[in-house]
Amino acid sequence: MQVLGPLIVVLIIIAVISTAAPWLFAVLGAGIVALIVVMIVKRCRMHYYESEQSTFGYVKDYSFETRLAGVTFNGIQSILPTLQSGMVVRFVREKHNAYDKNAIRAECCGRNIGHLSADTAAKIAPIMDSGLPVTGSIEAIIGGYMGKNYGCNVNVVVYKKKTASSVKPQEPKKKISEIKCSVEHIDESNPLYKKNCAIFGRGTGKEIQNIVDLGGIVKTNVKPDTDYVIALDPDWLDGSSVNAGKARELIKAGYPIKVLGLVEYTELKRKYLGR
Repeated sequence: MQVLGPLIVVLIIIAVISTAAPWLFAVLGAGIVALIVVMIVKRCRMHYYESEQSTFGYVKDYSFETRLAGVTFNGIQSILPTLQSGMVVRFVREKHNAYDKNAIRAECCGRNIGHLSADTAAKIAPIMDSGLPVTGSIEAIIGGYMGKNYGCNVNVVVYKKKTASSVKPQEPKKKISEIKCSVEHIDESNPLYKKNCAIFGRGTGKEIQNIVDLGGIVKTNVKPDTDYVIALDPDWLDGSSVNAGKARELIKAGYPIKVLGLVEYTELKRKYLGR
């Protein structure tokens, strides 16, 4: 009943306009139709940009992580905080770019979020120009604190044509206990040597080998005997996962568990493994 009154008023106004000024009614109707069309187009465009590039008939050749360049221009700093790890990134060739003939623009949800660096673009541009798919995703949004600009790390996946020889049977996933040290000598002065290490976050699988090569003992859960928690995702400790909650409880209870963030862990890995 509360809606009925205003609705009647609106209908009366529309009736008056259509009678007294048919042209105004026509303009109003056209405006509404145009607005609906714009909304539909925008939604379709968003769906297009959020869908991954077709890789049918191709197989993954290799992938790598890189940091986008040019993220301090064109209002990109206001876009980056709205993005999340795992979101689809589309790469667009800019063959007529006045500054770099190999330029490759990165887009997420239809918005420009930067470019591949000149060195990286020089390697990827010929691949894209040959027609091979190159897809990507947001790896991490970094910075944005203490006056620092936001940065964006993306994962780039390059494909090649599928052939009979390129289709290999999938190898069974190794258990952590089956992963052996791949270096001849372990620097025993590194903090993770013979320490119980629990690692969590995106990209955990490829980092387990690095921890083993540092002499660390990899664990899948946080326990009282855990020495280090390696959190590859920002704010993992503040998250709602069972292990994050357990870590908070143990630290609060006085257990000497040290938490290494991605930056600290990366520096440690580079110092002792050169990776």
